[in-house]
Amino acid sequence: MIQALVTVPPRRASAGRAGIDSRGGGPMPVASKPHGARWPIAFQRWLHLKCAMRGDETATKRRTAILRRMNTLHNMQIFVRVIDTGSFTAAAASLDVGLGTASRAISELEEHLRTRLIHRSTRRIAPTAEGLVYAERCRRILAEVVRAEDDTARAADRPSGLLRLHSLASLGQRHVMPAIKDYRVRYPEVQVELSLSQSLPNLFDGMHDASVVALSSQSDSSMTSHRMGYSHSILCASPAYLDARGEPDSPHELPSHSCLTLGTGVAAPSVWRLEGPDGEVVVQEVESVVSINIAESLATAAREGMGIAAIPAYAALDELRDGTLVRVLPHYTLDTRQVCLLYPSHKFVDARTRSWINFISEWLPPRLERDASTLNDLAIGMRGQTVAA
Repeated sequence: MIQALVTVPPRRASAGRAGIDSRGGGPMPVASKPHGARWPIAFQRWLHLKCAMRGDETATKRRTAILRRMNTLHNMQIFVRVIDTGSFTAAAASLDVGLGTASRAISELEEHLRTRLIHRSTRRIAPTAEGLVYAERCRRILAEVVRAEDDTARAADRPSGLLRLHSLASLGQRHVMPAIKDYRVRYPEVQVELSLSQSLPNLFDGMHDASVVALSSQSDSSMTSHRMGYSHSILCASPAYLDARGEPDSPHELPSHSCLTLGTGVAAPSVWRLEGPDGEVVVQEVESVVSINIAESLATAAREGMGIAAIPAYAALDELRDGTLVRVLPHYTLDTRQVCLLYPSHKFVDARTRSWINFISEWLPPRLERDASTLNDLAIGMRGQTVAA
């Protein structure tokens, strides 16, 4: 597992070139040109280019420090293996590195620590007192690295821990919260933190793993987007308001009414863009007597008879069913949006986020379709009542 952290040169085919004492003893100094840094050439070039672009001494020191730390970890591994096997040859063979590489690893550690770790002779090697203490600490460090790798790999396979979600407020209350309930039945080891707001979050700030939003335009290309379905707003008012003020027969009569708008900061709330059944679009400026940034609160204001409100359909369905709200100009809709799941575009997505992506992609689309069907059934019922009257 530790060996995957580093890239080491291949074993030399020739024993003489590898620096083996011809008398059969331990390693001898290698006469050939010393091997360079052990890291992949592409990685070294990347670090060098990054430093060159910055053009400062700090970046160069950082590059050197990164390589030194990575080399030290690899050298620790070789050192512990030499102590455990009692032989440079056996240690090099077990790690599939050249004998010269194993010898240099110990020399580099000793030079770095300014302490002799191993007594060498042509017949045997023996750790110094300092070497024994250092070897034990290296074992603990390497074991912790293995545990860290194992835990991280398991987290990538089994959903657990904290999942941080975001949603637009009304969409979250209507759909995301019920989805979380069902999600946790399937994944009980995942804890969920849900943030509701009226604005899009910065998914690259590390505060959220994914977001469910309604977008009027294409999302940022730096984020991955999955379309769940569509939503739109409808005009609603209370029966009491319509009895008192009358019901408009066309969009052009709206300016004579008290209008309630959803103030999200995305578009001008006092301009309504109404889309008709035949595709015609009517852009109508209205008088916004009250602007509210939460759709459910806007529905409450309309239910209290304060005026005609443009409400996201999913936030008005319950009131339309029980009759406390009535659709106004039912052939028109406003503000059609795509309901999307957004998450940062990363090569690796952890198991928690991946499980949520898969779950909500199955759970949400049929419910959005059901909302649209319910809204259509309610509109048909209203038309039938109008004809009967």
